[in-house]
Amino acid sequence: MMIPVAIARSKKGWQLVHRCRRCGVERRNRVADATNASDDIERIVELIARQGSGQVWPLVSPPGDKLVTRYVALLRGINVGKAKRIAMADLRALLDALGYADVTTILNSGNAVFDAKGATAERIARRIETELPRRLALSAPVIVKERDAVLTTIVENPLAKVADDPSRYIVAFTQDPSILAELKPVTKQRWSPEAFAIGKHAAFLWCTNGILDSKLSAAVGAVLGDRCTARNWATLGKIAALLER
Repeated sequence: MMIPVAIARSKKGWQLVHRCRRCGVERRNRVADATNASDDIERIVELIARQGSGQVWPLVSPPGDKLVTRYVALLRGINVGKAKRIAMADLRALLDALGYADVTTILNSGNAVFDAKGATAERIARRIETELPRRLALSAPVIVKERDAVLTTIVENPLAKVADDPSRYIVAFTQDPSILAELKPVTKQRWSPEAFAIGKHAAFLWCTNGILDSKLSAAVGAVLGDRCTARNWATLGKIAALLER
């Protein structure tokens, strides 16, 4: 019996990887691209996640694959009140000047989606952080995530049963996912009617009365400080849509 174990990306497009449970042989089946049937990659990942014990199978690329990767840069504390004001046009110009392609910003809160090649998310984040004060006279922590990390986060959605308002459902990202382990003590506290969960790439906060009045948000912020930046579920959906483009 063949089971799905991964989604792979090659020069020929997206492929579903299946593995035989008995012999371990793997086969790849090409996913239709936008010019054909336009298979929904996000939907495919969701369906794969539902099989078996609900595991999210990894998205992989073949060894040596140097295809362009799509990223999102998340700037912390941008355009909140009168401090750290930055025009999104200036942010796009900065990323263009750094050599990134197909740059698009979302809303006014420091979210930029772009293509890059031959660099890690960590390296890109450090580079943007360094260039912000040099070029725009502004300093801000920057977290950069690959498309696949954001997509996995959306598929995880551990608080789906209780979080019924996208504006109050908060997702907090860190550059290094291992930092999220520091939040384990928070999971042992009672937050009802709020709720909390830790995922592979982010922490999930259901802030019943909004983030400003949330004791849970304050607790997470006390642990992570400026090592994280948060977006609500509605904004994350807009980011994912651009990452899929």
